[in-house]
Formats: sequence, C-alpha cells, structure tokens
Amino acid sequence: MLFVPHINKVSMVAQVAGVLGADNVNISGMQVVQGNSDQSVMIINVDSAVEQKTLDAINRIDGVKNAILVNI
Repeated sequence: MLFVPHINKVSMVAQVAGVLGADNVNISGMQVVQGNSDQSVMIINVDSAVEQKTLDAINRIDGVKNAILVNI
C-alpha cells in the first residue's frame, strides 16, 4: 500500500499511476482524500511489490511530498 501526500492539482493521479504502470505495478484500488487546504493524499493498493526505484520516481514528481510504502 502506498501513501502519497501531494498538492491537489491537475494530473497528480495520472503522473503517479504512470510511474506505477511503467514499472508493471497494477493498482488494485485507490482513494484520494482532500485535506482542508491544497493538500491531498492518495492511498493506493497494489497487486505486486513496489521497488525502491519506483518509490523514488514517485517522490521526484513535482508536488508529491514524501510518499511511503506500507506493508501490511
């Protein structure tokens, strides 16, 4: 499961999904929650392991703020 805090702006979901898709990581579920300001968080369930390089690529997206991988 990924937690991806980000600025609420156009194409954030598409950019994150693009990084995951490029590394053959399937999104099995996603919820986007908007905070009280311009901040939001994506909660993404995935079907396979997310490599560190993929997480690093997500964190390099302009507007993403410290995405983390949670294994439960």
